[in-house]
Amino acid sequence: MKPWFGGRTELSPPGVDLAAQGFPLTGGRLDLIAGKPVPALLYRAGNHIINVFVLSAPLGDRGETFTRRGYTLRHWDEGDLGYWAVSDASPDEFAKFERAFRAVSGG
Repeated sequence: MKPWFGGRTELSPPGVDLAAQGFPLTGGRLDLIAGKPVPALLYRAGNHIINVFVLSAPLGDRGETFTRRGYTLRHWDEGDLGYWAVSDASPDEFAKFERAFRAVSGG
């Protein structure tokens, strides 16, 4: 993943492999947020997709969770990267994904 994002955005997110935990990485893309290209990683969770957007982290891990229109949004920071995960997967599946991602990525 890192080579593909190189030169397309300021950040090159870690392509965390979670296939063994049941969340295969299915791809990546660039989205525009506030006019800036932001890397997004796509994971499969059963019949659902979990999008993980990667931005520069502000200070401190806020550990925020929101629910909007049937989607769960979860934010956490690891080092100088901030992660926003978004999905309509069940809250239990979403929490399992976050634990797996953070365990493998070192967060």
